[in-house]
Amino acid sequence: MYEVTIAIPVYNVEQYILKSMKSALSQTFQSIEFLIIDDKGADGSMDIIYRLQLEHLRGKDIRVISNEKNIGISECRNIALREASGKFFFFMDSDDYISEDCIERLYNTIITEKVELVISSYVKVSDGGEIKERFLMPEMVVCKADELATLRFGKLHHLLMGFCWNILYDLSFIRSNNLSFKRYHKSSDTVFCLDLFPLVSSFALLPVITYYYVIRPNSLTSFHVREEIPLAEVKEQISIRDYAKMRIMELKHKPYFIKMSSYVMHYSYNGALALLKNRSVIPALTSTEIKQMISFPLSLRMVLSSGAYRSEFIAYYILSFLPAWCEMIFLRRMMKHYYRKRNEK
Repeated sequence: MYEVTIAIPVYNVEQYILKSMKSALSQTFQSIEFLIIDDKGADGSMDIIYRLQLEHLRGKDIRVISNEKNIGISECRNIALREASGKFFFFMDSDDYISEDCIERLYNTIITEKVELVISSYVKVSDGGEIKERFLMPEMVVCKADELATLRFGKLHHLLMGFCWNILYDLSFIRSNNLSFKRYHKSSDTVFCLDLFPLVSSFALLPVITYYYVIRPNSLTSFHVREEIPLAEVKEQISIRDYAKMRIMELKHKPYFIKMSSYVMHYSYNGALALLKNRSVIPALTSTEIKQMISFPLSLRMVLSSGAYRSEFIAYYILSFLPAWCEMIFLRRMMKHYYRKRNEK
């Protein structure tokens, strides 16, 4: 039995996997299982893993689970959650790397404070290692239901974004709550956190940087400029927003309900603006589908009792009743303003 499992799904990351694995294998903490999920890429990533398994001093602690075929990041993470033998669990992406004391710091905190999870600080770095942006958590330990979600949709929204890595989880907490990743190709982290954060009643945040998130030059987020964006990808993004709105209504009794609603609608409108901007390269995309992206789930009674967010929510509510063509006119005007502001920064 290991104390910690580090789970790393691997798919076509030959250029990055050696640095990633070396950072994991160099941990000062000793009782670690390195659980590799081979998602059947076409490059030499797994050859590097197998060589480390044979030659590295900690090679015996590397366990490989090979999928029969490529199944995607979400299912790979679910396999890791099911198969991990550690008491505590840490997700790591195969193109990122961690500080050598990452697991030791997080483990000492989760043991000392007896919390369900620990989240540490991280930086975004370029392909060459240049720091692009720092995300420094405040130092805190909280044992109170709803507080993590309240911070996520409140004053720490810029730090507690939708990511599952750089968090040490008590695996019994994850399993007892039947948490898993939905079958989305992209943004599965965001959806996982929508399920996770409302369940957390004890956590710690650390101001120390332990994770280096690599911005790959060929990485595709939802809607970068491309020659063609498949309609199936668009429908998945709409489905993710629909799921987020369903979660809003399930959590309408929570203290963070109004702020969560505002966040989800901003997330939805940003997605709709990206769709509109890229409409020429999305075959068969209709105005009705864009309208669905920005559908508003709150009732008029909820809107009128939303306090400081009332004006914002009234606008969403009214827009939801307009025909699709009318909403497209509004979105085009919003898009011009939005991208002009971004270019001015």
